[in-house]
Amino acid sequence: SRISVMKTTQLFKHVRGLCDSWSNNIRAAADTK
Repeated sequence: SRISVMKTTQLFKHVRGLCDSWSNNIRAAADTK
């Protein structure tokens, strides 16, 4: 069960990283307009 917790934590960090880069791209696109 400890392995599944680690996998869930990794997945959560990965998703949060994607959200961060996604919002950064939107912010950059808004700045260029």
